[in-house]
Amino acid sequence: MELFRTCIKCKGTGIFLEDDCDHCSGTGFLSFGEVGSDIDVPVLATRIDTLTHHILECTTASEYTALSAANKDAYRQIIFCGEVDLSDGTGIRTKLWNMFDENSTTRANLITLLGE
Repeated sequence: MELFRTCIKCKGTGIFLEDDCDHCSGTGFLSFGEVGSDIDVPVLATRIDTLTHHILECTTASEYTALSAANKDAYRQIIFCGEVDLSDGTGIRTKLWNMFDENSTTRANLITLLGE
């Protein structure tokens, strides 16, 4: 079984800076790759390792305060890691995006931090 994920560099268009994306060879997709007969493990072509103090600096106090107790615990666990991978599709990025909606200042700050 071959699984694919959208290329994080060209966002699935296959084009980057008016040329074929060198990240996905112009296909717009990256293979997850097969490991063993029944376990698919993602092969992350580009990690976006981020020091967690940068995430903390991106977070507004009022939006953190408004989080549920469970989300505050999850946020603290992320911050305690020291460094996390915020590549598109990672669990940590998904958790943060679920905590802070698309209209939040915190998410806007994180997107700026990631250069997206």
